[in-house]
Amino acid sequence: MLLSYPTMFGFLFMLVVSLSVIITAMETVPQFRQQIYTDEELKNISNLPQIFQHIDLENEKIKWSVNSFLVDWIYYLEICIFTFFTLEFIIHFAFCPDKVNFFCNFLNSLDAILCVCMWTILILYHIMDKNYTFMLSNKYTGYLFMISAFITALRLLKIFRLLKSFPGLHLLCMSIKSNLKDLVILFSTFISICCLFGIIIFVCEFNEKTTFPNVFIGIWWAVITMTTVGYGDNYPKSVPGYIVGMFCAIWGTVFLAMPIALLSSSFNDCFKRYNDRKRFQAYKNSPD
Repeated sequence: MLLSYPTMFGFLFMLVVSLSVIITAMETVPQFRQQIYTDEELKNISNLPQIFQHIDLENEKIKWSVNSFLVDWIYYLEICIFTFFTLEFIIHFAFCPDKVNFFCNFLNSLDAILCVCMWTILILYHIMDKNYTFMLSNKYTGYLFMISAFITALRLLKIFRLLKSFPGLHLLCMSIKSNLKDLVILFSTFISICCLFGIIIFVCEFNEKTTFPNVFIGIWWAVITMTTVGYGDNYPKSVPGYIVGMFCAIWGTVFLAMPIALLSSSFNDCFKRYNDRKRFQAYKNSPD
């Protein structure tokens, strides 16, 4: 066979996880949701819980999140995806030789929590379809639905279960883990420098009325400038501010190159050791 069964399952698992993420994104598009009540009908619903009492009907994101449910085909596709994840978790637990320490693994615990939250959402969607007024009039179901929806969005983390199936992904995680201490030091230094530039830009722009009202906005600007993002929501308007911004951008470019070089060197070392191990294993298993 060209591909082993674990590798084929790995590709299938990645496909389902990717489809699940796409479906999660589609759920936020109003065209893929069915509106329950009009704005006037929503205003007239009595006994709204506190969580839904201040619904801003001008905010489309809030309105569709509390006044719509999924179209049928996405709903049934979600059931298929959740069933696949649930069966995968049950089989994984059933064949685990050490069931006592099974949930000590972060991914296993995450899978259990995701299964509970995913089926909780589907049950609540079913209740919404039958009696939407009950969903809105009960604050506990409202909170439960919002918390479950937030946790279910973490399903993308299931992709890390493929570490053993794809050596490249495993080597990348190993290189990050081996340099974790250095990365933490670099990150702490980066935050300290951002705080320094945030204070300096606040002082330099102190006479400007429309920019940098406090140091926290200055730190936000320093992070955005050093990472070369540059949203443009805040920017210096004085000559000293221009000079500070220039040094901030240059320093950020130089500083961010350091962890990239560090990870690249570590990944090359891990990849070399992995290839040496494969060649040694092939040589060991080859007939004399």
